[in-house]
Amino acid sequence: MSVQIPIWRAPGVEPPEELKINGWQPGMKPSAQHINWLFHELSKEAQKAGVTVEDLLSSTSAVNALSANQGRILNNKLTTIEESVTQHLAEMAIHNQFMDGAVKKQISFGVNNELGCLTINISEVI
Repeated sequence: MSVQIPIWRAPGVEPPEELKINGWQPGMKPSAQHINWLFHELSKEAQKAGVTVEDLLSSTSAVNALSANQGRILNNKLTTIEESVTQHLAEMAIHNQFMDGAVKKQISFGVNNELGCLTINISEVI
């Protein structure tokens, strides 16, 4: 079974040249617009080349195959991005907290795909 690399439609904003050269440094929070730009560019190029996820991960082709080391590097970078985004979201959640009398509460947002609408949840912060 061949899985196409998803098309990332959000174009984002191209990061400055300095960031592209030096990358994100420890403690920096990647901007959503820069991440969108990166995913958009990667998916655009993969679609042009007709590359699938399997091509990248298991191909014996010298053009498309990832070496074990490249796979580890890619996995480490994705883990770092995931950790940064998770930390950023946790810090953002603090901004959605408020006091209701003596009770601290938090507003969270989501999407109900079945109904196609935004969901809002207010819960007590423990």
